[in-house]
Amino acid sequence: MLLFLDRKKKSLKVIKGFDPNVNALLYPLFFPKGASGYNINMKKTNESGKTSRLTMREYYSHQLQMRDNSFFILKYGGMLTQQYIIDIFTRIEHERLEFHRKNQASLKIAKYKTLMDSLGAEQTGISPGMYVVLPSTYQGSPRNMVTIFLYY
Repeated sequence: MLLFLDRKKKSLKVIKGFDPNVNALLYPLFFPKGASGYNINMKKTNESGKTSRLTMREYYSHQLQMRDNSFFILKYGGMLTQQYIIDIFTRIEHERLEFHRKNQASLKIAKYKTLMDSLGAEQTGISPGMYVVLPSTYQGSPRNMVTIFLYY
C-alpha cells in the first residue's frame, strides 16, 4: 500500500499493491519511463491458442528472467533489487491469501467440521468471526507443516 498526496483534492490517496503503477512509483530507478506493471486483467495465450488469466507470479517470473543480448537493469540494482524482489514476493503471497479468503465456499471449507469443533465456538457460546481456513497444500501454513511432519 502506498500513500501519495492528491494535489487537486489536497488529500492523501491510497494506491493498492496490485495497482499497475505502483512499481513505477516505488522504484523510479528501475522504471524511469513510468511503465505500468502487472494488471489483474492481463491474459496469456498457450500453444493451442486458448487464453487464460495471467497470474502475478507468472508475470514477475517472466520479468525477473535474464535474457541474452538485452540490458537487465535489475542486475545492477544491488540492495534495491533485493528490496524489489521481497516486495514482489509479499504481493504474490497477498494475492494467494486473498484467493483463499474470497473462495472459502467454493473450496468447501464448511466440511471441516472437526476443525471448527477444535476452535471451541460451540462450547463457549461465542460466535467466532470469519475464519479463513487454508488448505493443507498452502506452503508454510500450520496444516501444511503437520502434513509434512506426519509423512517423515
